[in-house]
Amino acid sequence: MLNGQRVLDHCLARLLAQPRISAVMLALSADDTHWADCAHAEDARVHTCVGGAERADSVLAALNALMALPQPPATDSGVLVHDAARALLPADALARLLSTPPGADGALLAVPAQDTLKRSQDARTVAQTIDRGCIWMAQTPQYFEFARLHQALERALQQGLAITDEASCMELAGYAPRLVPGDALNFKITTPSDLRLAEALLEQA
Repeated sequence: MLNGQRVLDHCLARLLAQPRISAVMLALSADDTHWADCAHAEDARVHTCVGGAERADSVLAALNALMALPQPPATDSGVLVHDAARALLPADALARLLSTPPGADGALLAVPAQDTLKRSQDARTVAQTIDRGCIWMAQTPQYFEFARLHQALERALQQGLAITDEASCMELAGYAPRLVPGDALNFKITTPSDLRLAEALLEQA
């Protein structure tokens, strides 16, 4: 719980506050027992589907489920893919992402690397210092044309390609997604220390 609410509910509240987002599709585990207790479980804009074994499988399942809705999105409409653990997504960062011009190869929120990066071959000693000037840390949401992302995911999964995020999938398909300045507040809440930091930030807001 995060300040009395589920992390997922914080995430959904920020997405649904954006007027351009008309529907959300959540990819859930087949044995999920938590969604029914979430504050947004009765929100008509939020739909659910069963996810897959890997991230890419879950995203493709969500896209297929969106197409099966009574009012499916147009194939040339934009679709966002977001990590539920990024519960503090700032509204201005989301607005910047959604301002990506039509016809672009998609876009993702990202922040420049701040720390000095080291490469190691054995996890014990430094083999190389990496120039951080060209390194960006990918965040979500990531924003693409619906049909393009669907086709790229299907093709990559059929070919057994390694997909770390949707942008990497689009890169493999020949696209060059744009980098949109993200926000340090848009971090993933995955550890107890992350949760404490998120609580402190919400209390200060």
